[in-house]
Amino acid sequence: MRGAGSRLDVNSDLRVGMRGQGFVAISEAASVEVGSLIIGQFLGGVGEVRVAGVGSRLDVNSDLIVGGLGEGSLAI
Repeated sequence: MRGAGSRLDVNSDLRVGMRGQGFVAISEAASVEVGSLIIGQFLGGVGEVRVAGVGSRLDVNSDLIVGGLGEGSLAI
């Protein structure tokens, strides 16, 4: 997601790289709000989340798990 005014609301879990590969980028004043964020949940899962740029937001209302049984990366 990118750009001012861009917004994603997920009322439940956002899972990135659950069993395979996943990537999420939030930039240029975009905003993402999730219930829980799980990055690299299961064995073999590889997930990456990047938040960059002035005004970009990632709001996690509950659990934040980076690299459960897999590989996870969170860059802010």
